[in-house]
Amino acid sequence: MPSRIQNIVTFISSCMSMATAGAMFSFSVVEGGIKEKLQLSSSDINTITGVGNSSLYLSFLFIGPLYDRIGARWTLFLGALIFASGYLLMFFALDLKIASSTVAMSVYYFIVGIGSTCSYMACVGANVKNLGGTSYEGKALAILLLCYGLSATIFSQICISYFLNNAGGLLLFSAIVVGVVNLIAAAFTFETASLSTLSTEKRSSSIASVQIVSSSNRVQVSKSFESGEFKETIKLIGATSEPESTMQILTSPLFWCFALTLIFMQGLTYMTDFFMILEAAEGQQRVESDPDGVARQNAMHVTIMSVFNSLGRLTIPLFCDLFISYRTKFDRSILLLICQVLALVSTIILAAGAQSQVALIACSVIGSYAFGGAGATFPVLTKDFFGTKRYGTACGLVMAGVPAGILLSNLIFGVFYDAESNGAKKCLTPSCYSKSFSVFSGIQCISIVTAAIVFGLRMSKKQV
Repeated sequence: MPSRIQNIVTFISSCMSMATAGAMFSFSVVEGGIKEKLQLSSSDINTITGVGNSSLYLSFLFIGPLYDRIGARWTLFLGALIFASGYLLMFFALDLKIASSTVAMSVYYFIVGIGSTCSYMACVGANVKNLGGTSYEGKALAILLLCYGLSATIFSQICISYFLNNAGGLLLFSAIVVGVVNLIAAAFTFETASLSTLSTEKRSSSIASVQIVSSSNRVQVSKSFESGEFKETIKLIGATSEPESTMQILTSPLFWCFALTLIFMQGLTYMTDFFMILEAAEGQQRVESDPDGVARQNAMHVTIMSVFNSLGRLTIPLFCDLFISYRTKFDRSILLLICQVLALVSTIILAAGAQSQVALIACSVIGSYAFGGAGATFPVLTKDFFGTKRYGTACGLVMAGVPAGILLSNLIFGVFYDAESNGAKKCLTPSCYSKSFSVFSGIQCISIVTAAIVFGLRMSKKQV
C-alpha cells in the first residue's frame, strides 16, 4: 500500500479512536449516579475524578517511551484492552459485584485514563510523524483534537438520550464502544516517514542545494554524489536540535517552564465538578423542586464545554500553521500564553461568586476554549522544543507533573466545598465554589508567568 494511502487510512482510523479517547471528560453526567449509588461524599467523588484525570497525564510518563519502542499500532491495541477493562471494572463496582470503595473506584478510573492516554499518544504520534513537515500537519492535528474534544459531547448526548439516571448503563456502553473502536483503529494504523533520506541510482557529478518552504517548516534539500550514487537528503532548517538524551530534556529551562505552565493551569476541576458548582449556583429550592431540570442544564453545559473545548483544539493548531505560513516575528508559543490569560478570566468570574446562567455559560465557553487550546499547543510545542526522535519520551516528561496540579486543585475544591456545607450532603450556596476559585485564580497566575517565560526564551532564540 503506498505511503500516501497509508497516511490517509491512519488519519481516518485515528479520528475514530480520538472520538473515544476524550470520553472521560463527560464524567460529570455520571458522577451524580455514582455518588448516590455508592453513598460517596463530595470529597470522595473529587478523589476519584482527581486520580482518574491525573492518569491522563501521569501515564504519559511510561506510555510515551512505550510508544517510542513499540509504535502506534501496538500502543492502540494495548490501549483498547486497558480502556475497556477500566470501564468494565467501574460498571461491576457500581453493580456492587466487586470492590466499590473510593480507593477501588479511583484505581478503576485510573485504568480508564491509561487506556485513554494510549489512544491519544498513538494517534497524535503517528500523524505527527506521518505528516510532519507537510502542509497538512496543522490541519490534521486540528481535526484529531476536534474529535478528541467532541468525545464528551458524543457520550453526554448518548447519556441524555438513552442512559439518563442510568450511570451503570453508560459505563457498560462506554466499555464496549472504546474497546471495539480502538481495536479497529489499531488494525488500520500505519507509521510512515515523511522526511527521509532518499537514494536513486542516477549518476551525476554535480552537487546542489535548494531551500523550499512548507506551511509548517523550512526544509533544505541537499543533493550530493557519493560512492558512485546520487543521494538527496531532506532536513528541517531552524528546527530545535534533537536532544541526545532524556537528561538533556530535563536540564532545559524551557522544559521546566513549559511543564509548570501545564501543571498549574486551571480548567479541568471546573469541567469535572461542574454539577456541584451548578447545584450551588442554583440553590436549594431549585435543586429540590426541579432535579431533572438541573440535570438537563448540567448536560447542556457539558455539551457547551465539549464544543468550545473542541473549538480550542481545532483553531489553535490552525493558528500555529498561520504563524509559520506568514513568517511572523512572534513564536507560536504566544498562543499558550493567550490561553493562560483566558483561563484566568474564567476563574476570576467564579471567584467573584457569579451564579447567573449568563456567567456560568461565559465560564464554560471561555474556560473550555482556553483548556482545549492549551491542550492543542502541547503536541505542537513539544515537537518544536524537543523534536521527534524522543517525542514520546518528551511528552511523558512534560506531562509527568500535571497530576500534582490536578490533585491539588481537586483537593482544594473538595476541602472548601465540604467546609461550606457544614456537614450537609450538598453545599448549595455560591460560597461553596467561590472561595476555592479565588485560590485557583492565584495558582493560574503562576501559569501565566511561566508561559510568558517560555515565550521569552523562544523569542530570544529566534533573534540569535
